[in-house]
Amino acid sequence: MELAGASFEYALAFKLRGGWRELRVLEERLTVAGPKFTRQGPDMKFTRGGGIAESSMSVDWHLVGLPLVQARSEKDPVHQGHREKGVQFANC
Repeated sequence: MELAGASFEYALAFKLRGGWRELRVLEERLTVAGPKFTRQGPDMKFTRGGGIAESSMSVDWHLVGLPLVQARSEKDPVHQGHREKGVQFANC
């Protein structure tokens, strides 16, 4: 998707094993003119320009991480995505 001149790519993969009652997030990724965050299982890593790792956190396996991402400013493409396409992001 393209928004405000930036190319957005969001990917989300779930896993459901036999015996589990709920889906778990296996992988999640947001790219906006370069990677913003990646996630493998509960481990979520944020990057800044040039793909340099900036910070990380753990997220419950059952929660999607995108709604937790906070934009740095109103000019941040993530903020624009939440504002313009929030319904679509929430329902991915």
